[in-house]
Amino acid sequence: MCHLVFLLALKAVVTYHKIDVNDPETKKRAGAIMGISFLLFFVVCIFLDSLINSLGLTQAISGLKLGLFTGVCFSAMAISITYLYLQKHRGLHFIDGLYHVAGQIIAAIILCAWH
Repeated sequence: MCHLVFLLALKAVVTYHKIDVNDPETKKRAGAIMGISFLLFFVVCIFLDSLINSLGLTQAISGLKLGLFTGVCFSAMAISITYLYLQKHRGLHFIDGLYHVAGQIIAAIILCAWH
């Protein structure tokens, strides 16, 4: 259900901003964007692991709480502040914020369970 809501919101934003997903230039940039995004999130995971080690967290539920806390309080808020200044569509705040919150929850659960 949540996946469907996310896809509908993303479709609305793409339609609103008239992003042509079939444009060759858009397709060329997609790979680079995904690669850089992966590297940046890898850095986030390194620092998240450092925080997990400092706090001595070893259970998956602790990872859930830490990921939710860091995702909402740091990532989602920073994205929303930036998007307010850039005057981005409100739907992007929701989509990008949830993307980072979900990513940090998943990463924190894996890292906590791994220890």
